[in-house]
Amino acid sequence: MANRQLDPMTGGPSVTSRRRASPSGASAQGEYWCRRAAERARWTRGLPWRAGAVLAVGVAVGLLGAQLAPELAALLAVAAAAGLGWRLRFRPSADTLAWRRGATGERRTARLLAPLERHGWAVLHDLASPAPRPTSTTWSSAPVGCW
Repeated sequence: MANRQLDPMTGGPSVTSRRRASPSGASAQGEYWCRRAAERARWTRGLPWRAGAVLAVGVAVGLLGAQLAPELAALLAVAAAAGLGWRLRFRPSADTLAWRRGATGERRTARLLAPLERHGWAVLHDLASPAPRPTSTTWSSAPVGCW
């Protein structure tokens, strides 16, 4: 038992010697990546019409600019196409970004609770709950009970 600690009360293995099932925030980070990949796939399927729209706006503004200000036509066309391209770029939804922020919060909580583990507490991160939506939580167990 090289890495095992003995509980002074029971003489058996200490709760703190158990390994975590997964690192803190792992399930939330995994959910973020799955959702982001699905959104990116949907966005990629619409890429041809986005590219066509950017090209059409660039050509239309270039032709209109050639009539109004010939010396600025190319600059206006590029600026209009770049602006529309920027507006149509891929951005994850707010719900997806919330999963990433949740994973960050779980990792931050793990760092804050880490000193307790050195004092005999058992801190378990990323525990699955029986809720309909998969969520994770952090449990702390003091040498005298659960919190």
